[in-house]
Amino acid sequence: FLNHTPNGNTLVVDHINDIKTDNRLENLQVVTNRFNSRKTQGNYSSKYKGVCLKRKTNKWGACISIDGKLKHLGYFEKEYDAHVAYQNKLLSLSN
Repeated sequence: FLNHTPNGNTLVVDHINDIKTDNRLENLQVVTNRFNSRKTQGNYSSKYKGVCLKRKTNKWGACISIDGKLKHLGYFEKEYDAHVAYQNKLLSLSN
């Protein structure tokens, strides 16, 4: 299964809480190597690309860059919902 490379991205198993010895199933997720590498870089408010926390409203914003222009996708109560909005837009652009 992990040999599958969607869109050329290698899949790896990620530890959600970043504790590499915590191998409980609920702490593991299959992600792209790119996503997993990004988690260790910088100080991001979200673990998802295209998602950030708006501290004034305590809501999660989603945005995507299209042809060099930033397009706002909305604000969400949950981080994962903002991630889904980003992924849906990304998928619609690839079709």
